[in-house]
Amino acid sequence: MNNFNYILLLFPIIGVGLFFGGLVYRRRLKKKAVGCERTVGTVINNVHGPFPGRGGRSPVVEYYVRQERFTIIGDVFYAQDKVKGSKMAVLFRPANPSEAYLEAGYYVLPNSMLFVGGGFMLLSLWVVFLSA
Repeated sequence: MNNFNYILLLFPIIGVGLFFGGLVYRRRLKKKAVGCERTVGTVINNVHGPFPGRGGRSPVVEYYVRQERFTIIGDVFYAQDKVKGSKMAVLFRPANPSEAYLEAGYYVLPNSMLFVGGGFMLLSLWVVFLSA
């Protein structure tokens, strides 16, 4: 087996790993969201990401639960600021409303893993088909 064949062998291995890792991660996030309630919050600010000068802004969202004010900073970074005053869906735990997640972008990473892993698996099938 030459080096090229070893490299081609990586595509299905990485593809299967990413795909099933995405499935497991998505299932874990779904379990985490069970018991959460949904409300709508308002974007009050945007904070810059961990790499200054490289873009990436995350919204700061204010939401109310039983007339008590809470804020959350999103986990997903966007290329442009979210418009202040715009609405975003928030998932929160009724027992502990400070534990919350922004619904937008909640499944971005597992969906990306599923997409890239599936693409790698299809690419490896295509390569096998061409080499046969």
